[in-house]
Amino acid sequence: MRWIFFLLLFVSVASNAQLNDDFSDGNFTSNPVWSGDAANYIISTSSAIPTAMHPGLQSSNTVADTTYLSTPFNVTLADSMEWIFWAKMSFNPSSNNFGRVYLVSDMDVLTGDLFGYYVALSEGGNDRLCLVRQDGNTKAQIITGTVANMNKSTNVMRVKVKRSNSGTWTLMSDTLGNDNYAIEGTATDLTYTGSSYFGIFSQYTSTNATKFYFDDFYAGPVQVDTVPPSVLKVEFIGPTNIDVYFSEFVSPATASMTSHYSIDVGIGNPLVATPDGTDATLVHLILGSPIIDGIMYNLTVFDVEDLSGNPMPSQTIPFAHYEPHAFDVVINEIMADPTPVVMLPDYEYVELYNTTTLPISLKDFVLRIGTTDKIIGDVTIDPHGYLILCDDGAHSLFEVYGSTYSFSSFSVSNTGVNISLINPVGSVISFAEFTDDWYNSSFKADGGWSVEQIDPLNPCLGKYNWTASNDNKGGTPGAINSVNAVNSDVVNPELLRASLENDSTVRLFFSEPMDSSTVLNPANYTISNGLTVYGVPIGFAPQYQSVILFLNQPVQYGTICTVTIMDTLTDCVGNPLAVSSSVRFAIADSIEVGDVVINEVLYDPAGAADDYVELINRSNKIIDLRFVTLATLND
Repeated sequence: MRWIFFLLLFVSVASNAQLNDDFSDGNFTSNPVWSGDAANYIISTSSAIPTAMHPGLQSSNTVADTTYLSTPFNVTLADSMEWIFWAKMSFNPSSNNFGRVYLVSDMDVLTGDLFGYYVALSEGGNDRLCLVRQDGNTKAQIITGTVANMNKSTNVMRVKVKRSNSGTWTLMSDTLGNDNYAIEGTATDLTYTGSSYFGIFSQYTSTNATKFYFDDFYAGPVQVDTVPPSVLKVEFIGPTNIDVYFSEFVSPATASMTSHYSIDVGIGNPLVATPDGTDATLVHLILGSPIIDGIMYNLTVFDVEDLSGNPMPSQTIPFAHYEPHAFDVVINEIMADPTPVVMLPDYEYVELYNTTTLPISLKDFVLRIGTTDKIIGDVTIDPHGYLILCDDGAHSLFEVYGSTYSFSSFSVSNTGVNISLINPVGSVISFAEFTDDWYNSSFKADGGWSVEQIDPLNPCLGKYNWTASNDNKGGTPGAINSVNAVNSDVVNPELLRASLENDSTVRLFFSEPMDSSTVLNPANYTISNGLTVYGVPIGFAPQYQSVILFLNQPVQYGTICTVTIMDTLTDCVGNPLAVSSSVRFAIADSIEVGDVVINEVLYDPAGAADDYVELINRSNKIIDLRFVTLATLND
């Protein structure tokens, strides 16, 4: 009887020999038709599914259950057959929480006794991928994987299974969800040579009832790879070490040939090219001459082959190593209140702008919005380029405007919040103390419009360098600001005053935001009366408009001390503070009646002169006027 069954399957091969579904049509009820527990699955655009793959299939339930979907797949298992799918389980699998993808089944109901093969996404306490043969109500593992380990809270994978005409099965996976497969294992099994259905199976407790995701199903003849590899990224590791990342696994024999790589600016071919022992998309280069900071280089790569023997054509990739300084990347535009919508997506965003001629990696930089830190991943902002930061749900909507990086949640207060960009060692690269008066328009402050920076090369003027967008869309994400203009800061900063915090700590105050690298250098200050700066000063980020100096010994009572600037301090755009600027500080005496008196009054000045009151200290004491009030008296 089983022989007749497979003969009938052979007749239907022409119409159902290939399955392909990425759910881009927004349903699973047609082209192809999936049936089964349809009420327990949805088409989803959840951020758990990569944006590039939206939409996808997601489990949807509120109680513990065992559910399935299947679709017709009538085929004999001939040579060059393969199955490919993407899957994600946002939980650590257990004996009650696991999934299966049925490659071969003689029945559409995948929860019953059937005959076929499936890939187990962890099952029975085994945290590995397995290829399992099901014989009615019994199951036999024919391949137990050795690469993917699903003993973690989130498991993403793309799986490929191949079967040769001789019955040799090969199970492969990419645990990043891409197309660079590692072999999990091989086995030979000829028990079943035909199929009627393909499908998915999910078993879960109520906690995990919505945490299965599937996408990009393919089943059919082996797809021949004719696409050559390309270089995705060049990463600086050290002065004579760079890493080259390819788009797919590359042949170790061709990837290790130094003649296939060349760097300009006098470096030439590397001394050594070593394929990584774990990641087959990665090659480590050792150079004969060092990479110099701040110089743009071009790496040319050619004739490196993928595992299918496709050689890559010549590709030139610009790269540089540069540690950005303050305001090399600036916060350039803020959409805090997108509602009511003008023309842009109904999502908040912050735009960054690279003011330099070099690409800058923002990996592990932090965007601090109020007290919330958002860590930026492996992304580079191009020379004089823009980067839009937003919520995951808005990623695809903003991508049409330019380079975009998204977070799992993203929010900017409508009425204002301090926003800072901080490098991995904690230095502030840019800041914006956004308030709703930056709009300079009560109408636009009500929503739908961004605030834009007027002059990105003068980021320290606060609200005087920001205003509401004039663009008809309501903002200019990923493009030059509609209000862009020269708005230069030509005013030099001043050292205003010093104040003792205690007998061995003094705080200096400046007239405007300062460059942290200069004000935090202890060598830039000298102090009279044998005092010196102890340790490293502390600045108040992000403006650094005041700084605390720790003294090597306490200030003596009755002694006036002077702190003097010994080297150039600059404001945040580079205007210098005059060298030898100084201010005084001391421990104040108690004040008594008659110590300080009013000595002169100008109450009716001629012309444009101002009124003034002059005080005089008649005592020998040091008086702190913080505790004195000047007032008028109603007689």
